[in-house]
Amino acid sequence: MSEDAKFSKTDLPLQKNHQWTATTGFRIAALDRGAIRFEFPQDWICVPDEDCVKFYDHKPPADNCRLAVSRQRLPELTDRIELSALVRSAAQGDSRGLYQTSDLCQITRPSIELAWVEFQFTDLDLKHEARSRFCFARGAGVSALITLEFWQEDSERFIPVWEHVMNTLSLGEFILDPTSGARVQRNHPQTG
Repeated sequence: MSEDAKFSKTDLPLQKNHQWTATTGFRIAALDRGAIRFEFPQDWICVPDEDCVKFYDHKPPADNCRLAVSRQRLPELTDRIELSALVRSAAQGDSRGLYQTSDLCQITRPSIELAWVEFQFTDLDLKHEARSRFCFARGAGVSALITLEFWQEDSERFIPVWEHVMNTLSLGEFILDPTSGARVQRNHPQTG
């Protein structure tokens, strides 16, 4: 990874009485000291990249699914833009000729709001039909872009992974001590 890379992976031994708990078969990803946190399949591989952190079901190039997550540092005005517009804007920048295959799904929970949509495209190198889900989430002063890509015939295997990531996603719960799981208070955006 280059010296300019925004992400790096650090494995730390947990304290004996740590407070981390994950659903059986899953691990917790805590990006940017907890700014973005979710569960991902236990046997998946985590690979930091220059603009995001990627999680693969198998080591590339033998992978069939890729989950990519990045914290978005956007101007304050972005909080006033509809999430649906942000999701569509992210997809418009994609050069693979995406074709929307689902309605926009919007979810609001007490501390987070998110919107996502699924697209279909043809992998030009492999001549293989694939799916891509784009999600934009924001809450507690944090914004995230999350994508999941998989082969069309693997939809039944990987859609539950997407649903689990969406259900366990939290934003802005910063971690004071990652070896204990102790959290810092939520980062509430300033109002006014």
